[in-house]
Amino acid sequence: MKLTVIGMGTRAEDCTLAAYEAIQNSELVLVKTEKNHIAAFLKERGIAYGTLDSVYEKSRNFDSLNKNLASAALTAAKTANTCYLVDGALAEDRSVKILLNKRKPITFIDGVSKLSQVLQRTGDLTYTAVSAYDVEENARFTLPLAVYDVDTAFTASEVKLHLSNLFGEETPVYFCVDGSVKQMLLYEIDRVKSYGTGATLYLPKAEFLSKQRYDFYDLVEIIRMLRLPNGCPWDREQTHETIRQNMIEEAYELVNAIDSGDADNLEEESGDVLMQSAFHAVMAKEEGSFDIDDVTTRVCKKLIFRHSHVFGTEKTTSAEEALAIWNRNKKVEKSQKLASETLLDLPTCLPQLLRAEKTKSRAAKVNFDWKTFADVMAKLKEETAEVEEAVSENNPDRIREECGDFLLAAACVVSHLGLHPEMVLKEGTDKFVRRFTNMEKRILADGKKMGELTDEEYDAYWTLSKKD
Repeated sequence: MKLTVIGMGTRAEDCTLAAYEAIQNSELVLVKTEKNHIAAFLKERGIAYGTLDSVYEKSRNFDSLNKNLASAALTAAKTANTCYLVDGALAEDRSVKILLNKRKPITFIDGVSKLSQVLQRTGDLTYTAVSAYDVEENARFTLPLAVYDVDTAFTASEVKLHLSNLFGEETPVYFCVDGSVKQMLLYEIDRVKSYGTGATLYLPKAEFLSKQRYDFYDLVEIIRMLRLPNGCPWDREQTHETIRQNMIEEAYELVNAIDSGDADNLEEESGDVLMQSAFHAVMAKEEGSFDIDDVTTRVCKKLIFRHSHVFGTEKTTSAEEALAIWNRNKKVEKSQKLASETLLDLPTCLPQLLRAEKTKSRAAKVNFDWKTFADVMAKLKEETAEVEEAVSENNPDRIREECGDFLLAAACVVSHLGLHPEMVLKEGTDKFVRRFTNMEKRILADGKKMGELTDEEYDAYWTLSKKD
């Protein structure tokens, strides 16, 4: 078997002397399709060739197409000295990559890259290059970017959709095809008159402050710029401690956006929380303790380790089982062997009803819990009596202590019923505010003033407000 794989560039003049000699000395010349410059090149020189157009017709998708093209070239080489010709450089062709992995006695003769026209037209050597058929497999690109193999309007449309999401549909681009270069906006690339395997899309580097779309690393860069000596005086002065409260406030604003059901507000507040995380990472890098890549690496490793039922060998069929695996892996990760360590791990700055609920839940994992609703209610009644007793003693320290026990017991009652104390209290407070507002409207409608009513009048109006 003798197979020679040749990169033929994008124009007739791209054919190298070594490539031309190999073609002349071969018994069979194969081109992928009749519809490219290679077939025209061979015709002009009277060189007989065969095409693999039939392979295109029987292939279900692009992955199977390239496997079938590689297989067809190998099969042909079993009976004849074969040259398999592809567009551009060898590294730009998927079927060639498959042949490279076959570990067969194959000769490779490289050719001029499809991207050479980008260099000629832009003078830029520092760009990322990718095939149009690989664009969707990449979540993130950096500019400048060159996309080759933009061979049809459909391919151009798919590339446009993906890159518009990353960079904005009105990003200025260059479209290189058949030796010409057209400047346009990204959303126009599926409207040009001609395409081909040599067609290349080029997105130049954008001015940072005029970009249409920004990613997470852009956010980090902006915060870094704000902290520079010529940046913002306020941002430069901040420390982890001075913006501590900001994170709490932004987190609550995000939760409020979730409760409101307002998607636009949710988008905005999610960004504000993300900004706080980036701010801390930038300051930490200045201190030499960690940077944003350490942060993302750590959280990714955490997710992989704790989801051993997804990324490992464990199996689960329910959310409850998945949560149990997560909690078990979390204990392993944190080297927690004692039940008390899981309680001590809870942040003391949590909203205290939430902390109470989580504390009870973690204690219950080792069966330290009330068995029945009657048991937990008895505890609440016991704590109520102790509050009354402390008040009768007029002992401030004991009153404070017993009130804490009473609130914890109340939270345990709610939690025992499968409810979240924090949410239940929110709903109860919302109801109070709603009824108070209704009551005030009625009072004012009757020509009376708040603060000037008797207890009996307030009770009457309050009862009426419940009906609204």
